[in-house]
Amino acid sequence: MFSPKVQNILKSYVYAYIHPITGIPFYIGQGKGNRAFEHLRDNQDTEKVRVIRDLQGRGMEPEIVILRHGLSAEDAKLVESVCIDFAQLDNLSNRVNGKYSKMYGRASIEELQRRYDAPIVEVSERCIAININSTYKPGMTDREIYECTRGIWTVGQAKTEADYALAIYQDVILEVYAIKGWFPAGAVFSERTFTPSGRHEFVGNVDPAMSAKYKGKSQPGLFKKGKRNPIRYLPIKKKDKLDTGAKS
Repeated sequence: MFSPKVQNILKSYVYAYIHPITGIPFYIGQGKGNRAFEHLRDNQDTEKVRVIRDLQGRGMEPEIVILRHGLSAEDAKLVESVCIDFAQLDNLSNRVNGKYSKMYGRASIEELQRRYDAPIVEVSERCIAININSTYKPGMTDREIYECTRGIWTVGQAKTEADYALAIYQDVILEVYAIKGWFPAGAVFSERTFTPSGRHEFVGNVDPAMSAKYKGKSQPGLFKKGKRNPIRYLPIKKKDKLDTGAKS
């Protein structure tokens, strides 16, 4: 434990739990005071706790390393996010990425160019636009993008009027699928697992013509920050026109 004097000097800090056998970090966090030691007494059912309990059962403890200290609380959150991105979240037991990771975190050159330089397009065909911000991860395969786009959703009768589904991440259309049919969640084969809940999923395939027309193009403002509904139907009606920031 840190003494009050040390805590005062450290201020906010970022720490890592290192596996004593592999030497690989399995958890990265941030905090102040004695936050770095609290996980040793944690009783939650998480991957982090399971690793710690396994080590303790073998008479070992994780190595706790302070990666950066003397930070403000806000800077500590940012440093934590960078460290998680660099260490790759899949190698860690952290359940979520660090703060701002979705917007400013690890990304390829191609993804950044797509995100910030995508031309704006107006969709004229009957489409259901699906926001996959919560499930998309950089580096996903085409199949993985399809799986997280097609289900599972709470959709109304309007779904039957849509011919295509747009996979949208951070306002950019990642792919366009021709919808072959909608089914109750769990009724058809899926690479994802979930509990049937009255929601639906669609089955379809990439439409080459529509993909060439819309893939990589932007629909700014379609899913406004703070709005939780991940579904929009296109084309947008006049009274529901998007605010793209352009002057008429």
